[in-house]
Amino acid sequence: MNALKNLAIILFCLCLLPSCTDIVDKTMEGMWTIDEIYYKGLDAQYCFYSNYIQFDKENVRLPFGDLCFGVFSKNERGTWGIYKTDSIPLVLNIETTNSIFSGTHQIIFFKDEKDKWLKVEISSKDIYIIARKDFYSYDDNIGVINDLIEMGSVLD
Repeated sequence: MNALKNLAIILFCLCLLPSCTDIVDKTMEGMWTIDEIYYKGLDAQYCFYSNYIQFDKENVRLPFGDLCFGVFSKNERGTWGIYKTDSIPLVLNIETTNSIFSGTHQIIFFKDEKDKWLKVEISSKDIYIIARKDFYSYDDNIGVINDLIEMGSVLD
């Protein structure tokens, strides 16, 4: 019984080691397929030649496209980071010369239980994106997915 109690304490401490933004950063890394994208309230799905965002450890590869809404979206990279604020639980900051994607965006994770996808909503004043995580096992990561959803919940 004492050994079981010690094991539980060790596991609890190990769970506290990674910060919540580390979990979010690690989950954000990889490719996300864009299912919906709106720019300034207008459907921009067909303005881009690619429909994915790829987050690497420090860099992000952004969708690129033709002249759309008076802005050309080049095949650019940028840097990104996630942080928390008092008013917004999870904030994604993208620094790039691509004016469509540059700036701070609220992110909210959610589940697509029917098709078993982890999805994210990325939104700001000008952009609204729904994307799904590619190459990510929904069933194997359901605990992490639930934690991400809880972390991104709007604070009271």
